[in-house]
Amino acid sequence: MLEKIIKELTENTSTFFLYLFNHLALCFYAILISTVIGVTLGVIAGKQKKLSSMIVNIANFLHMIPTIALLALLMPLIGIGRVPALVAMSVAAIPAQIINTRSGLLRIDPNILEAADGCGIGRFRCLCSIEIPLALPMIFTGFRTALIQTIYAATIASFIGSISLGTYIFQGFYGGVTTKHLLLIGAGALAILTLFADLIMNPLQKRINRRFIA
Repeated sequence: MLEKIIKELTENTSTFFLYLFNHLALCFYAILISTVIGVTLGVIAGKQKKLSSMIVNIANFLHMIPTIALLALLMPLIGIGRVPALVAMSVAAIPAQIINTRSGLLRIDPNILEAADGCGIGRFRCLCSIEIPLALPMIFTGFRTALIQTIYAATIASFIGSISLGTYIFQGFYGGVTTKHLLLIGAGALAILTLFADLIMNPLQKRINRRFIA
């Protein structure tokens, strides 16, 4: 089995990097989209009590839907390929960012906000210069969670015609005994990628926590 893995990686190196780069591209765009939408909705949920319950309920509902189920729902609407995979991945990563952003804003000491208001700081300026920085540790926690979810969700993209590391897993799973080495290549690369991402996020999380948590 090890010989097959080495042979595959040495003879088809370009294929491996093609799958890897496509996997990374899907993750990048999905996390970018989900962060913009998730953090924005999280801020709205944290600041607007009337909309908070509705946004949180929607986030919880989306969190319960598996990514592959989202793909199945989107396929009749927008077909197969990269676009539905990207949409499903983005939607799957949004709930964690909504919940954590809202939680970060709600945990801010009300006395700090009263002091800012007493100094004549406007609401928008207070949000940007005081509340969001204080909520940043929780916001980053949501981003970190969403990133790991996105890395795993990108593997499912191969099931609807988009190239990713999941293509190896798909080929190895359905190709029979002779292609089991492809399954190990895909799963191994995915595990290493996830570990690498977490190793990068961990020191950043600690640095943000030290900077913004008293």
